[in-house]
Amino acid sequence: MNYTENYQLNQWEKTDRVLMEDFNEDNRKIEAALNGMPKVIAGTYTGDGAASRIIPLDFIPKAVFVWNGNGVMYSSNGSVTQYSGGLALPGIPCTTSFGNYPYLAIAENGIQVYYAYYENIKYYLSTNVANEKYLYLAIG
Repeated sequence: MNYTENYQLNQWEKTDRVLMEDFNEDNRKIEAALNGMPKVIAGTYTGDGAASRIIPLDFIPKAVFVWNGNGVMYSSNGSVTQYSGGLALPGIPCTTSFGNYPYLAIAENGIQVYYAYYENIKYYLSTNVANEKYLYLAIG
């Protein structure tokens, strides 16, 4: 009998005797390989304007990348700055460059997003603007 190069799965020839044990062993190898792969989910959400909310996922992400529906993560017109996305890691939220206000974080059950305006520093935390569409990529 021959085997595949990478996972040593059975490759039967016409003269080989096919056994249930061979199929079961191949299924165990495939299951082990799939369990080792990271979970990746791409999706969208629409902001609701709440100061903070969780976008639910069925796993705790190891990395989350968010940007608004136009593909923008940061914008500034010289007087007002808007933070609309970025890359967050466990224990490392996205924060503003001045004041360290969080605007995107990994939560135990998903992605934490924010909406706020800080007049004193002219910053918008804009990962949850009402009726705004956002895109995300979560890796677990």
